Amino acid sequence: MILHVVAARRCGPFLIDVRFNDKVRKRLNLRPTLTGPIFRPLRDPRFFARWKFDRVMGVIYWPNGADFAPEYLHGLPDARARTGPNRRRKPAARTAVRR
Repeated sequence: MILHVVAARRCGPFLIDVRFNDKVRKRLNLRPTLTGPIFRPLRDPRFFARWKFDRVMGVIYWPNGADFAPEYLHGLPDARARTGPNRRRKPAARTAVRR
């Protein structure tokens, strides 16, 4: 199957919620991926916020020509897996210290 983004919405600085044609939904933090000359302008949150979604091509792109392949986005970790509102950190295991 050829992957396409079928829906996208901004949900914070550098965060985009995406839905793919295989029904997978992810919240992506793209800040760590903004390396190299084409992505340098996207490090500015105001420029990053200017992204567009091309429904025909199924991609997210910026005015400077930067874009991400849907396959690449699909392979990124879901930011909600680590920071979701219903996620709780497990308390650190306690070990008994004998004296």
